[in-house]
Amino acid sequence: MPDSSTRFPRRVPASVTVIVPVRNGAHTIGAQLDALQEQSYAGRFDILVSDNGSSDDLAGLLARRQGQGRVPVGYVLADELPGASHARNVGARHATENSSPTATRAMLCENTGCTTWLWPQGMQTS
Repeated sequence: MPDSSTRFPRRVPASVTVIVPVRNGAHTIGAQLDALQEQSYAGRFDILVSDNGSSDDLAGLLARRQGQGRVPVGYVLADELPGASHARNVGARHATENSSPTATRAMLCENTGCTTWLWPQGMQTS
């Protein structure tokens, strides 16, 4: 009997958007973005920061970091309602509206700690 890797071959999505919901995370987002920039991933990969109404110059910090690193970092303001759930939903909606839903996979990454180096690679078929 074939194992699951031959019955269900892994497919790398055409692209992945990693959504990072944040509120007042300017002091921690740099480490998270640096860790995401170091990811090993075979497909196209970008980061979308979904700002839930930060008052700590998060947008300014992201603007200053533009162009630093190989992975593009986008920004969307999600301040209509307070809470991480709203920021996640706005980020997911933005990611799917700005690409083909069948080609892109959205992944969530909280701004509470750095990811491991194989995070997107391991999650590509989830």
